[in-house]
Amino acid sequence: MAYRQTERVASRLAQRRADIVDAACLLVSEGGFGHAKVGAIAQAAGVGVGSVYSHFDGIDGLHAEVFAHFAERELQRTAADLGAPTNPREALIHLVRGFGTRALRAPVLAWALLLEPAGTVIEELRRSYRDGHAALAAERIAAGVESGDFPAQDARVTGAAIVGAIAETLVRPLSPGSADPDAAPDNTIDEAIAFCLRAVGATSV
Repeated sequence: MAYRQTERVASRLAQRRADIVDAACLLVSEGGFGHAKVGAIAQAAGVGVGSVYSHFDGIDGLHAEVFAHFAERELQRTAADLGAPTNPREALIHLVRGFGTRALRAPVLAWALLLEPAGTVIEELRRSYRDGHAALAAERIAAGVESGDFPAQDARVTGAAIVGAIAETLVRPLSPGSADPDAAPDNTIDEAIAFCLRAVGATSV
């Protein structure tokens, strides 16, 4: 009986923790990390503020888990974008179009993950996941060099540059209050694709 009771307690605590993370994810997607404060998260999760602190080592720890949740999902999507086409050139197009389209469809969340001023923990995670995206791009670029689709180059450098270029292209359309109302999302993505293809030495769109 005591064992089953302990199991029930553990299950209840795990569910409460999951509810807190879900609430934090929702708030971040709605207004960024600055919007996801402890009080708001607790209210959205239906728990007390103390419950949040009993599961996480402060707001930074909770924000880090939320960031990792969304960033890992995006990294997996990038891997799928790059892995779907057999042609390296098409793979690069899929990378830029997929990442850009998802960001522009969820601009608040994309801004939070890519650009929102954040603490040291989030910045370290950003660098780590950016390196992950760059490594995936570099692998595909290296394959393109080997197949003759791209000219000889250091794929690691080019991959990092491509990822940086994509992120920089999104700064203006994603930044709150500074987006150009006349800028067409499709044009932004198409121009980014054309730039990245030129960067690796492939033909344009």
